Amino acid sequence: DLAKQCVDADPSKRPTAEDLFARFYQWYHNDFSDENSEIRKQIEEANEFNEKQPSFIKSINTEVTYITNPQAIYTSRLLNFNNLPEPKNADDEVEYSVSIEPIDFTENSIVPQDSS
Repeated sequence: DLAKQCVDADPSKRPTAEDLFARFYQWYHNDFSDENSEIRKQIEEANEFNEKQPSFIKSINTEVTYITNPQAIYTSRLLNFNNLPEPKNADDEVEYSVSIEPIDFTENSIVPQDSS
């Protein structure tokens, strides 16, 4: 699985930029160029869904406000990484995914109700 390769604890086992480019190029030209491919159908379906969404959903969170913490340090500084454990890959998928819960963003509940 490409995602697992990209986050492997051993950097020498991660794909290079050239490997990734080749894989993406292959996906685009072999899979996406085929009008009957599953990935192309899914992308077109997602695009159609997004086009049908009301404009207020598209504009949610476009204005960003920042609150700074007066006790935080916002300047560069050296950090001590001498006592870090050796990196390792997770042995079991449950080990790192047990707290992840799927969220269905297609539910109508994410659309704000009109208060009038």
